[in-house]
Amino acid sequence: MEKFVLLADRRSGTTLVIDCLNNLPRVNCEKRAFGLDKKIKNPTKDKHNGMFFLYREGVWQRQLRFYLNRRGLIRDFLEDEIFISDPTEDIRGFRLIYDKAEQHPEILKAVGTDGTKVIHLVRENVLKTHISFLSAPIHKMHHPRAGDAVNHVRLHLEADTLISWLEKRLKRIDHKRSLIKDMPHLEVSYESFVEDRQAEAARIQPFLGMAEVMPFESDLVKINPDRLEDVIDNYGEIRDLLTGTKFEQFLY
Repeated sequence: MEKFVLLADRRSGTTLVIDCLNNLPRVNCEKRAFGLDKKIKNPTKDKHNGMFFLYREGVWQRQLRFYLNRRGLIRDFLEDEIFISDPTEDIRGFRLIYDKAEQHPEILKAVGTDGTKVIHLVRENVLKTHISFLSAPIHKMHHPRAGDAVNHVRLHLEADTLISWLEKRLKRIDHKRSLIKDMPHLEVSYESFVEDRQAEAARIQPFLGMAEVMPFESDLVKINPDRLEDVIDNYGEIRDLLTGTKFEQFLY
């Protein structure tokens, strides 16, 4: 069995990549392995219980082990729930969002010595990541699909805090690169994935051990327009703020 982790920040295209992977034969990428750490009475597609939370809360022995040997519990969870033997899906993985990798550093440690591969999905334009964070709650949807009605919104960005937020996101990406540098990994640019999905298929699928490259397919659509002028209400102010900085490239 090929084991893998899809590592990324939120609003960086993981749902699109998971869609494409799970539409392939032999592949299963679990989106909700490490979700919310609390009980959800009425789960929805965007708000749901995390599999690991349900696993550890299932019996009191696991609840205790969560505090005494978290790394061992995580390893058992992955073997029991994620990396299970299935001849029809022998390439198995899970999504790991940066927040969860930071909350539970034992996750990467648990898979760091057994040959588990890491697909590190990076949205290079952290300005658009920021916009996606802000706009998703206003849209009241996170992952629209073909045929869904999407109402485009306009945002006013806080100039006083924007650069520090962008700096933080870039540092976060670099930190995750340092964590996986000794693991077999493949960095994938979200922008490249969107621009030429099939070229990225030719990189990702062989990395996961697939001999034949198949088309990546998904009916997900973008939630925001590509032109920042169509999204940012105070675009002129933000353009002037970022011009001459390393973040200027993200305006275009």
